[in-house]
Order: sequence, then structure tokens, then C-alpha cells
Amino acid sequence: MTPVAAFRAQYESALADLAAGSPQAYVYIVSIPDVYRLWALFHEDPNARLRWRLTGVCKSMPARPASWQAGFQFAP
Repeated sequence: MTPVAAFRAQYESALADLAAGSPQAYVYIVSIPDVYRLWALFHEDPNARLRWRLTGVCKSMPARPASWQAGFQFAP
């Protein structure tokens, strides 16, 4: 996961660059999903686990969704 401070800095930098280069541009910003919440809700659902594996979405948490082994315990 990207640390919050690093994400914020990159996000603000990207928006500043966009505003400087294209001041009339429209930006559509959507929320970023709470991956831990999704994992907590669906880590035992075989359909969700299959989708995670096939789509490659967020490989950090769904990589081993049923594991509670050290290194795979994710805090909110």
C-alpha cells in the first residue's frame, strides 16, 4: 500500500501539473475503495476470490485471501 503522505503528495502534484498545463480541464475524481473492508467482507467468498485472481486487482490483499499467516494480517 502507498503511504498516505506519499499518495497525497503525488495526487496534489498531478493536479497542479494538470491545472498548469490545461487550466480548462475537467477532472472526475472517484473514491478509492477501502481494500481492507472489501477483503474483510469477501475473503471467504469463492466468487470474489476467483475475480481477484483473474483480474489481478490489488494483488497485496487478495493474493492469499484466506491466510492469517504473519505478513498477511491487514489492519484497517
